Amino acid sequence: MAFNVGVDLSGIEQPANIAAQSIEKMAASLQTMAKHPNLTPEQQAAIIDTFIPVIIEVA
Repeated sequence: MAFNVGVDLSGIEQPANIAAQSIEKMAASLQTMAKHPNLTPEQQAAIIDTFIPVIIEVA
């Protein structure tokens, strides 16, 4: 007796791609915010320190 078992992952691929695109947009926004000329280096670092863990957690 033999069993063939398969898993259909097609429903997971699209949400994963959407999540990846969202992470890329978040990273680009973070870079834009952190490079704003009106921010002090401390403020720029605070933005990065706040959002990097969020981006890593989502990824």
